[in-house]
Amino acid sequence: MSKGFVSGLMTGICYFALQSGAYSQEQTDPQELGPIVVTASRSEQSLDEVTRSVAVVESEQIERSVADSVTEVLRDVPGIKIIDSGAPGMQRISIRGESSIRNVVLVDGQEISDHTSYGPLFLIAPEDIERIEVVKGPGSVLHGSKAIGGVVNIITKKGADRALEIEVGTKFNSSTNGLSGFGSAAGTIDKWDYRVSLSRAYDGDRETPAGPLEPSASSEQSATAYIGYRGEQHSLSLKAERYELEADVNTGSSEFPFDLPKRDRSKLSFFYDFENVNDYISKVHFDGYFQQIDRVADNTYTRPEFALPLTTPPTITKMKQRSNHIESELQTLGLNSQVDLSLADNVVTLVGFQVIQD
Repeated sequence: MSKGFVSGLMTGICYFALQSGAYSQEQTDPQELGPIVVTASRSEQSLDEVTRSVAVVESEQIERSVADSVTEVLRDVPGIKIIDSGAPGMQRISIRGESSIRNVVLVDGQEISDHTSYGPLFLIAPEDIERIEVVKGPGSVLHGSKAIGGVVNIITKKGADRALEIEVGTKFNSSTNGLSGFGSAAGTIDKWDYRVSLSRAYDGDRETPAGPLEPSASSEQSATAYIGYRGEQHSLSLKAERYELEADVNTGSSEFPFDLPKRDRSKLSFFYDFENVNDYISKVHFDGYFQQIDRVADNTYTRPEFALPLTTPPTITKMKQRSNHIESELQTLGLNSQVDLSLADNVVTLVGFQVIQD
C-alpha cells in the first residue's frame, strides 16, 4: 500500500478593483436589468452590467435538464467542453479550450482544491444547486493564478419563502438502469432561515449497442445542513456538507479492472456580512471553511512469471495476480475577506484578500 499527500501548501491573493455604474439614475434596481451575479467581480451585479463573458444556469434549467451531475448541466453552455475520463461522475470541463487544471471551481465562492494533473471535480449533487455562474476567460486577479481558463461558481440553495417547504423527487436513467432520490426541508422563521437535504443515486453498468460496458457502475450520496441569520445590517450563516462518490472504471481490458471506492468531500463553512456600514463602506464580508477530500483507488492485474534461466522465447510458468491500493487525503483551510467602498458616485471600489492552505 502506498499513500500520497500534499502538505503545507499555501496560496494567497490580494486584489483591488474598481467598477463603474452602467445604468441610469432612474433605473436603480439591478433586478430590472437581469439576474444578479457575483463571480465576475466578487460583488453583486446585474448580468447586463457585467462587461465579461458570463453564463448563468438557473435552478429551473437544472431541474429541467434531469442531469445526474454538474458537468451534464454545463454541457450545453457555449464555450464549455466536457472532459470525460471514462470514470462515471469523474468528468471535468474545459473552458474555451484551456486545460481543466486552469479552471477554478467554487462552491459559494470557496474553492474546491485539487492537486492532480486532471483538474478539479464537481463534488456536489445537482439537487443542492440554486444556480451556476460561469466566467469565461482569465480571472486571475480576483480568483488566483489557476483561473486562466475561467471560473465556475456554484451557488447552493439556502432557505425558502415560507416557514416549511418540503421537496422530494426521484429520477430513473434507462441507459444505466440508474435510480436516484432526493429530499429537502427548508424555510424561514422570522430572521432565521434553514435547509436540510439528502440525496442518493445509483447507476449500473452503461448499456451500449454491443452490450453492457463492464465495469462502469457508480453511486453517490450527499447530505447538507444550513442555518442562517439575516438582520437589517448583519447576516451570519453556517453550513455543513458531505458528498460521497464511488465509481468503477472500464479500462478496455478485463485483466486490468480499476475501482475508485472513495472520492469524498466534507466541509464546514461560515459566512458573515455587514452591510451599509457608513457613507463610504457599503459592505464588509468574511467567510472561512475547512474542507477535506478523501480519495482511494484500487486496481488488480495479472502478470506472467517466467522460468529461469530465461529462454527464447521465454517460458511462462504461471500468471500471478497483483494489486495496488492508493490513498490520499487533502485538507484545506480557506479564508476570504472583502470590503466594498463607495468613494465616488457610480464607482464601487473593492479591496480584499484570499488565503488557502492545503
